[in-house]
Amino acid sequence: MSQKVLLNATEVDIILNRLACQLIENHEDFTNTVLIGIQPRGIFLAERIKRLLEDTYDIPKVPLGHLDITFYRDDFRRSEKTLEANKTKIDFVVEDKKVVFIDDVLQDVIKDFPDLKVVFEHITTAEAAAFVTAAGPNIAATITPHHLEFNRNAIFQGGIRPHYYCLPIAKREKHRLALRKAATSGSPKFFLGTDTAPHTIKAKQSACG
Repeated sequence: MSQKVLLNATEVDIILNRLACQLIENHEDFTNTVLIGIQPRGIFLAERIKRLLEDTYDIPKVPLGHLDITFYRDDFRRSEKTLEANKTKIDFVVEDKKVVFIDDVLQDVIKDFPDLKVVFEHITTAEAAAFVTAAGPNIAATITPHHLEFNRNAIFQGGIRPHYYCLPIAKREKHRLALRKAATSGSPKFFLGTDTAPHTIKAKQSACG
């Protein structure tokens, strides 16, 4: 089978530099922005963009994390092949930060593919609720009951309380209130997401939470 070169090295460099410049226009000095590369192949692109921002455009110390979504894939339980997880490495706090994937990639995808149906699973932040509300009718989100009932403080009230640990982890009170507002708004864009929760006490009271 013959191979076709879609982009040569020069064209890739042009695209990456253009993307870096767009990121600078939207996020300036990156003091409130982080880069997250999705394992496995997304981290290579994220690392190249980080080097460009730092070495070519003099943006100091751009935060970069690696996120593995192996067990959040839609085909996780349908695949006959055993999936191997990669490493998640995020050595900084992402709360209240702008994550480049959501702010700069998803909007372009929705714009380029207006008929694409997208559902955010288990949203936890006011920003996510606002994004879905403002987006078109093809964009929706699920909200879990526990993210409506308690915030992150519940995990540590009176000591460590493992029964309040969940993924995605609960956020600040302002985010819980925003989720409640979205869930009770009557909008069909928000609906229940439960996954396998609630888990049994035995599963919660374990070394891995």
